[in-house]
Amino acid sequence: MIYSLLLALKANDKDTDPEKLVREIYQTVSQMKDQLSRDILLLIEQFVSFYKQISQETFERIKKEVNMNDYPETISEYYILEGEKRGEKKR
Repeated sequence: MIYSLLLALKANDKDTDPEKLVREIYQTVSQMKDQLSRDILLLIEQFVSFYKQISQETFERIKKEVNMNDYPETISEYYILEGEKRGEKKR
């Protein structure tokens, strides 16, 4: 389901509401986040961020509504969090 929503976002269909589509993507991801790896979450974040077609303020509000603020938004953040995670395992 998440992949079809992501493809719909990229398709730029004139009959879709970009805000509604981004909200649906993040609601679905939020429900599935325990089943998705952190690298997949990062890819979804990067994809949605690039194709979102809504204001950054609206984008941030949606992410906050569906509790998706605690995930890396950039590759740098991803590697920092992965390094911290691996460092904890070694202790």
